Amino acid sequence: MDSEGAHRKHPRIEILRLRRFPGVQEQPLGQGAKSAFFHYPLVSNFEATIEVAHDCPFCRFTSKYQSSRITSWTNEKTVIAVVDSPEPKVLDAYEQEFSQLFQDSHFTRQDNRLEAIIPSSVRDSGSITNLIANNECWYMQPSVAFKGWETYRILSWKKENISKLVQDIRAVGGQVVLKSLREVALPCFCDDMIIPTATLLTDLTAKQLEILCDAFALGYFNHPAKIGVDELAKRAGLSRSTYSEHLRKAESKVLSNVYPVIRLACRRTEVCDCSTNKNEN
Repeated sequence: MDSEGAHRKHPRIEILRLRRFPGVQEQPLGQGAKSAFFHYPLVSNFEATIEVAHDCPFCRFTSKYQSSRITSWTNEKTVIAVVDSPEPKVLDAYEQEFSQLFQDSHFTRQDNRLEAIIPSSVRDSGSITNLIANNECWYMQPSVAFKGWETYRILSWKKENISKLVQDIRAVGGQVVLKSLREVALPCFCDDMIIPTATLLTDLTAKQLEILCDAFALGYFNHPAKIGVDELAKRAGLSRSTYSEHLRKAESKVLSNVYPVIRLACRRTEVCDCSTNKNEN
């Protein structure tokens, strides 16, 4: 079989060739390409969840405004921060203080959310995201700030990189809680597929979305719950039965929309096993 034929039959060989492993010579494609796939060592990947409290605007603001939550996405040019809070006066304060702190930012307001688009030029060079990159780590976006703490899901090919990251954050005065650390396989479709928001929210009304967001933000789904249905209904100006009906319908619709993915994940050992190499004849 020629090299082109080998690649067609084993497309994953070319993918693995793109990743360089220290001390391992690259196997040429061509005759014997099938066996070359098995000569590549399986390199471990590590995943950690960390919570960080440090001197940054998102930690300061969510500590100051306890009912708020900031979900943020970052690239080299822009930070998009979405602030959720059931209290309009809190969002008013965010918009005023953000506009003073972040020059040339743009804001959009809708219901209980404020979206801020912040140029990257105002970002701190010693930020957590830069420390993550400097330690050969990556993080899965978005990150979330709540009550003065930011949560990051970290990935790296060396456990030592994650340990060094924790040390560096502490060295600049940050507090770090390592919530979890585990060895993981290469990304799998079942585990890391991206689901469009529109799919998750199909058939939910604006009222159901508002009630679901408020219930989550105020701790209804915490264990133990920080607030009960009676208080939530009172805050929303609804009877307990009406509020409960809206909440049940919202929960049911979200679960129905995500059920195919849950079902796929439950059967992932049958459908997609990315950690096992099998001979193909």
